[in-house]
Amino acid sequence: CMSFDCPVYCTCIGYSVVCNPGYLITFSQHMAPVRSITLANCSFYLPDLKYSVSSLSFILSLNLQNVSLNSLPDYVFVNNQFLLILNVRHNSLSHLSVHTFFNLSRLNYLDLGQNYIKALNDYSFCYLISLGYLYIDNLHLTEIESNAFYNLVKLQYLNIENNYFTKFSGIVFQNLVSITTVEYEHCCVYKRYIKIKCAVKIKRSLYSCKPIAYKEQSLHFLL
Repeated sequence: CMSFDCPVYCTCIGYSVVCNPGYLITFSQHMAPVRSITLANCSFYLPDLKYSVSSLSFILSLNLQNVSLNSLPDYVFVNNQFLLILNVRHNSLSHLSVHTFFNLSRLNYLDLGQNYIKALNDYSFCYLISLGYLYIDNLHLTEIESNAFYNLVKLQYLNIENNYFTKFSGIVFQNLVSITTVEYEHCCVYKRYIKIKCAVKIKRSLYSCKPIAYKEQSLHFLL
């Protein structure tokens, strides 16, 4: 049975760690047994994010919502191959590299919403072959390149709400062969940018530019 030291200001039950919002959290490098970490709304000291995350060899769920992240380095999750759920919502991320999510082939749920990513480049998610749910709402997105969703063959749910696209083509959906729902409310996707060339079930007409009230969605997972 593996053990670890529970961080100060956190509650640890089994291999799950939930930290109290508002406190400064310091992680040691001996956290390998941990399966789930919730740091939402905390302050935390990670002088080298890549080095610290790499110690979480068996992590399944990582919640870094609203912790003032301003970047995700290339290969930051290279040692987290078992990760299923990643939440980096409400931070200050402005860029994703092709290699940001390297080795996350088991990841099922990714929430990138409420950041400052203005463009999704080709192959941004190419390593996420098991991804089923993707939130990229409220990102200040103006552009999604044609192959941004390349390799997302298992994606079922996509939320692109509250973005204002100036460059957008329907062919971005061509690799989403399993998609069942696209949420786009208050998204202002203009008709002249839409060229649907694939059979995809869209929840609502992508041509709408009306400011429909935003309705928050939530998903619950059992580890």
